[in-house]
Amino acid sequence: MENEKCAGGCWFWDECCFQTLHGSLCVVLAHRRGYHSPEPRHSHEVFTMKLASMFHETGKKTRILICCIVVVIIVVSAIVVFFVTQKQPSYITAKEGFEKAEPIAKKWNNASNLCIVYPRYISQDGKSEQWVYIFEAPFSKGIRGELTIKIYSNGNVNTEEYYDGNFTPGLNFVPNWTIDSDEAMEIAKKNKTIAEYLSKCPQASIDMCLRPNETYSCVWWFKFDYPVPVGEGSYYAEIRIDGHTGKVLSAKATPVGPVYPTWWRYFECLVLPITIVIIIAVIVVLVIRKVFRWIIGGG
Repeated sequence: MENEKCAGGCWFWDECCFQTLHGSLCVVLAHRRGYHSPEPRHSHEVFTMKLASMFHETGKKTRILICCIVVVIIVVSAIVVFFVTQKQPSYITAKEGFEKAEPIAKKWNNASNLCIVYPRYISQDGKSEQWVYIFEAPFSKGIRGELTIKIYSNGNVNTEEYYDGNFTPGLNFVPNWTIDSDEAMEIAKKNKTIAEYLSKCPQASIDMCLRPNETYSCVWWFKFDYPVPVGEGSYYAEIRIDGHTGKVLSAKATPVGPVYPTWWRYFECLVLPITIVIIIAVIVVLVIRKVFRWIIGGG
């Protein structure tokens, strides 16, 4: 036994091995690997062995702490990146988009006329990330054309052209209007019929467009819709507003019964977020357990 070497290259039972920090650590490691050494013969040997053991255990705890901190930083960073990328883009009104769409339409055909305006999605303040403008114009030999212009809040523009010899032109066109989309939304929500409806169905979806009808040259048309909790159909409300004066032309709403969240709303608001949190927690626990096993196993 006196000639057997430790993992660090020292002789296990050499007296100098007990009198150095390195030697004491080697003895501790030898004990962990199943070897047995004689009892230390001096008090300074006992102190040195305890000090070496303490340093060894402290190093392990430090590695565990560092790994935990790294895992937490990764998880928090992922969550922050997710919410930053989900930031709502800036929205624009119908008139702000029209300022870019009109020159494009006039360049396409100077005799073009606006037929309809509608958003891809409308916010609660009457703004949208994307507005669609449809123009019509006559061309030679009885051919008429239609130009669809999509204006995005980030500045992007998309256009689509359509031509047809049997094209039926619109009966009326939308002249320059006075009431913008955000103003029209405010007027709609202040209407007594619509306000009462929204008080019972605050999560109703909203559709709107600007178009002509038989009587008025331009009308803001709104439709609010909320699915019936049980069965088919929905609770809806409609309002029409003069695009020049802001006058309410008509407003109506279906009788609204008890409004309960649908199963999808329960899933969307409760089950889905909880499921995501559980999945993230399970992944974090599995990663930490694997890291601990790697540390305890010696890497």
